[in-house]
Amino acid sequence: MTAQDDLAHWLARIALHDRAAFEALYRATCGHLLGIAFRVSNQRDRAEDVLQESFISVWHRAGSFDASIASPMTWLINIVRNRAIDIQRSHQTERTTTVTLDEEAFEVLADEDSRDVKSRLSDGSEAFNAYLAVKLADFEAASA
Repeated sequence: MTAQDDLAHWLARIALHDRAAFEALYRATCGHLLGIAFRVSNQRDRAEDVLQESFISVWHRAGSFDASIASPMTWLINIVRNRAIDIQRSHQTERTTTVTLDEEAFEVLADEDSRDVKSRLSDGSEAFNAYLAVKLADFEAASA
């Protein structure tokens, strides 16, 4: 049996929920697939999350593998690559949303009396309070 034949055999067994086949597939492919996830995400922890989520998907979707459409490794690579891209896009959207909220916070700081803002700092979390204190100091320095 070739490596591709082994992968196809394991995928067929995984479709029947064979845990030993799943472990064998994981051991044979995890290093290569982690590298692909890392190339897309550029972060080790995010790549590991991608790999874990991808193998969960493989467990559930192994029955949909069709050797006439793609080789087993190509099928696995596409699952990992697409999941990594999805996660990368969701983090970019998250950063965009955070930047928008930061800009709105600066507008609020510009509109309110600084003493009123300082009194509100005691209502939030310690980390958020420290963040706002730094931003307020920056704003006051820029306004002076």
